[in-house]
Amino acid sequence: MIIIDENLCKGCHLCLYMCPQNVYAISSEPNKKSVQLPYVNFGDRCDKCGKCEIACPDQAITVNDLEGK
Repeated sequence: MIIIDENLCKGCHLCLYMCPQNVYAISSEPNKKSVQLPYVNFGDRCDKCGKCEIACPDQAITVNDLEGK
């Protein structure tokens, strides 16, 4: 399961670029801070590699059940 903390996310979209499974998409509607946030579009594709979580500079992403944890 992937959790994106919308209060921490600043919309850099690094998660989209780092995800080898193309799990994420960008919201077409900006939030209250005028940021188009990423969202999990294809969660079933996630292999829980954690690359998105590691790449996130705001620590806004949590990937549960990472390998080796």
